[in-house]
Amino acid sequence: MAHDSATSSAQRQELEEQYSPSRWSRRGDADYVISEHVRFVTEDCPVLVYVHGGYWQELSRELSAYCVRPLHGAGIAVAVVGYDLAPQVNVSDIVEQIQAAVEFVLNFAQKRGSRGVWVCGHSAGAHLSAWLLSPWLDRLGAAARRLLRGLVLVSGVYRLAPLVPTYVNHALRLTRETADSVSPALAAFELSPDSKDSIKNMRILVAIGQHDSPAFHEQSREYSKILRGICDQVEYLEVADMDHFSVVENLHKEDYILTKKIIAMIKSSNN
Repeated sequence: MAHDSATSSAQRQELEEQYSPSRWSRRGDADYVISEHVRFVTEDCPVLVYVHGGYWQELSRELSAYCVRPLHGAGIAVAVVGYDLAPQVNVSDIVEQIQAAVEFVLNFAQKRGSRGVWVCGHSAGAHLSAWLLSPWLDRLGAAARRLLRGLVLVSGVYRLAPLVPTYVNHALRLTRETADSVSPALAAFELSPDSKDSIKNMRILVAIGQHDSPAFHEQSREYSKILRGICDQVEYLEVADMDHFSVVENLHKEDYILTKKIIAMIKSSNN
């Protein structure tokens, strides 16, 4: 095109120069500056992986970054992960996607010398995060297993059979048998001795909003009891005045009790 040809090589080079921030640093060349920036934001800081909810069929990682600012301000790197949604995929497919994402983060964190990786999930995301406490652990190397330091499970569903006769199952298409096969409350009993040893000292926070439904409260209490049978550091927290949604919406606030609790747990575990 005539307009494009009118942009001379010198002009194009000048534009590239102006829009290449790494070339303007006085600390070193572009490769050095970029590598130092990556090292600064990931090297030895703890990492939190956040898994969104939406009953495995709604929402996205783009809508779920509310926890990033206060955690980043506390020196914690945050990775908000997404997954394909039902009915395009089934729940077991989503479980595998989250396991693969966490494995990627663990391997990346190991290469970067991170002090630990934590996983936090809300609602369906809590279910997916809880599925890390499963025979999947046996696929990890010992170093990666040691890096997985804890879970924060917020208003989760840990037994899926009660959802089978509800509207939620229209997209999920679970039977009673498949619901049991993707229930982390049952998978916890299938851990190998090596996996049990690796998570014995893991720190786990099971949180629930005060105004969540009785069914969600029952699920969280039951799963907490199961976890106490395999982990030494399990805390159950009912967050006052919060419902199923506000319990995570408020994670954007530095002074919110759950934000402070997460930061304190990660910091104390990584000292």
